[in-house]
Amino acid sequence: MASWVTPKRTVLLSMAVAFLAYVNYPCPELPDDLKALRNSGNHFLHSASDGITYRIFYRDLSGDGPADRNLFLLHGFPISSYDWHKVLPNLLEEFGRVIVPDQLGYGLSDKPVPHDYTIMEQADIMESLLHTVGVKDSHFFCHDTGLSVCLEMLVRFNSRNTGGKQDDGVIIHSFAFQNGGMFPKYVTPQPTQLLAKLPVIQEYLGYVYPRFLFEMALSKSFGPYTKPDRKHLDTAVALVYYNNGMHSIPRILNYLDQRVEHENRWIGGMVETKIPGRQSTAHVTLFPSET
Repeated sequence: MASWVTPKRTVLLSMAVAFLAYVNYPCPELPDDLKALRNSGNHFLHSASDGITYRIFYRDLSGDGPADRNLFLLHGFPISSYDWHKVLPNLLEEFGRVIVPDQLGYGLSDKPVPHDYTIMEQADIMESLLHTVGVKDSHFFCHDTGLSVCLEMLVRFNSRNTGGKQDDGVIIHSFAFQNGGMFPKYVTPQPTQLLAKLPVIQEYLGYVYPRFLFEMALSKSFGPYTKPDRKHLDTAVALVYYNNGMHSIPRILNYLDQRVEHENRWIGGMVETKIPGRQSTAHVTLFPSET
C-alpha cells in the first residue's frame, strides 16, 4: 500500500502545480502600441452612486471630414475601444471628430470590484462624457454591449425630443448597430458566460479562471477566416486583464439579464424613433483580416 501512496501524492501535487501555473500564467504587459494608445488618450472622471469617482478612458480624435460631423464609437464585450483600431482610419476620413471611450470595467478604464455594473450607468457615463467634451450632436456606431448602452441613450433622446428638452443631452443624427443581441430569446450565450453569471462564481472566477480557457472562448467569437494569431490574443488578453479586469468581467455579464429586463423599452425606442438607423448582424471582429 505504501508504495502507491507516494506516486499518487506526486501525481496529485503535480496536477495542482500545473493547474496553478495555468491559472497564474502571467498576463502579457501592455505592448508598445497599447502604451502609446493609453498615453494619447484622456480620462473622464465619473462620480458613481456609491460615492466613488472612477476614471473613464477615452480618445477625442480629429478627422478629415466636415468639422461639424461627429461620430461616437462604443465597443462591446469583453475587450475595449481597441476593437475599432483597424476601421478607425477610414472613419476618420469621413468625420471631423470621433469620440472613442472605454466603458467602465473595460480596457483602460477603471474596473471596480465589487460594483453593480448596469447598462443604465454606462449610458449615464457616456452622456456625461459627451457633455463634458462639448459634443452636442453626433452619429452613433455601437457594437455588442455598446449597442445596449446606445439603445438606452436613444430612448432618452426620443423622450427629450418628445418633451422639447433637446438642450439637456446629445442630439443623435443617426445610428448603426452591430451584433448587439437585441432580441434575447434568439441569443445563445457561451457556457462560460452563463457560469460566470452565478453569484457564487462571480466572487472567485477572477482568481481561478485560466487564461487559456479565456483565449479559447474569445477565439470562438471570431469568424472562420479571421481567427486571431498569438500576437492578437496577447493584445486582447492584456486589455482584459489590465487593471485587475478578470475580476470585473463576471459582474459585467449581468448585462445579459438586463437585456431581458429592458427588451421592450430598448426595442420600442428603436422602433419609435424617427432618426435613420441600421442594424447589422455582420461581425465586427477585434482584428479584421489584413486583406
